[in-house]
Amino acid sequence: MRLIGFAFVLAIGACRAASNPSGTDCDDGALDNVVRGGWSFSDLQGGNMLQGSASLTHDSAGTTHACFAVGSVYHASRSGQEWSVDVVEDAGLDQPGWGGSIAIDPSSTPDDPRVVCAHVSRDAASDDARIRVDRLASRAWTGETITTIPRELDWAGAEAERTAIAVDGSGSTHLFFREAETLRYATDRNGPWRIETIDDEPGAGLWAQAELDADGALHVAYLRYREDPGPELRHATNAAGTWSIEPVADDGWVVDPSMALGVDGSVHLVFGHWRPGAWELRHATDAGGSWSTDTLETGDAAGAHTSVDVDAAGFVHASWQDADGDLAYATNASGAWARDEIDSNEPTGYWNALQLDRAGVVDVLFASTSPDRVRVATNRAAPDGVDQDCDGVDGADADGDGFASGPTGGADCVDEDDSIHPDAPDPLDGIDRDCDGQD
Repeated sequence: MRLIGFAFVLAIGACRAASNPSGTDCDDGALDNVVRGGWSFSDLQGGNMLQGSASLTHDSAGTTHACFAVGSVYHASRSGQEWSVDVVEDAGLDQPGWGGSIAIDPSSTPDDPRVVCAHVSRDAASDDARIRVDRLASRAWTGETITTIPRELDWAGAEAERTAIAVDGSGSTHLFFREAETLRYATDRNGPWRIETIDDEPGAGLWAQAELDADGALHVAYLRYREDPGPELRHATNAAGTWSIEPVADDGWVVDPSMALGVDGSVHLVFGHWRPGAWELRHATDAGGSWSTDTLETGDAAGAHTSVDVDAAGFVHASWQDADGDLAYATNASGAWARDEIDSNEPTGYWNALQLDRAGVVDVLFASTSPDRVRVATNRAAPDGVDQDCDGVDGADADGDGFASGPTGGADCVDEDDSIHPDAPDPLDGIDRDCDGQD
């Protein structure tokens, strides 16, 4: 495992003037590098609204990357506290920019991050949908069309509203999209692009989400549209060598699902669910060997625009747009779901994408309409060179392992367990003990 370097004070518990440049004494009851109010914000684009889904990920150096569309398709990256934004594909006459998804080629280096961004473009004349993949290598973008979906096969204009992409350890790309009411899969593994159908039952393939597990198996979650009793949530995987499909939620109207995998390979899904008289925001997982479901929130229109990720300790973090049009967040890290409000400047929280970095810091990319803009919220705090709480570490170190927690500017991905930190040995036991994002 690659070890993450982190500067910390060796003399634990020492409070020295060198660690407190203000010259004031530290206080062992103080908060160290805690973001007041919990969340800070950065604006990536102003005056425009996201078109379809957006996506976040992190490379091996810890840099955050985003892919999103506001007419043109954009890539944004943050190293440290500063964001930079570049154009992946200019809108021009082709009207690109819908359903952006992002992945990092594992062959990337910190000096040459190889980012892969998939999206949909529509031809201005024919309105045909083109499934596009763009790659960043040597600081330059190149793109290609994987397939074109004729307008007459574009069911209600919703065939290609979302793409899902993953890149495996060999650098091969895996892409999921909807065509002619079926779930389609494209890959360039072992040569030129080939396309196959995963689920051909009418209505399948809406709102696809895809991830690779540690063994290289693909997992994809998606909706199959039905009039009655409503869209069904399904999960498909090729873990056994061939594709298998199973229902996850088929007892009501499912909306806006999102998916993430735990380091142990468990699948976690968050989605809105409606049955007559009851709206719920639900979490489903197969972590116990079979699917189980619990409820995060109830209320009218609960669970729109969801996103989910799982931290190194297996705790789930979710964001969504609530019934009031606010951007909400919850985690079960305490053993029960605890809710927080990220942005109440409603209407906000559209098309949001949540991602955890190796240290457990939460980033949420989302669209707000008051005014129209693309934003990122984070619970990250910057190290300030001051040990406010007298533990010898710049940041909170609840478990006393010498590493500050991620949300307070450090690199400890589980600050409640002193056996988990960037310098820890990491045996193959289903737990990411050295905070590098894998076991």
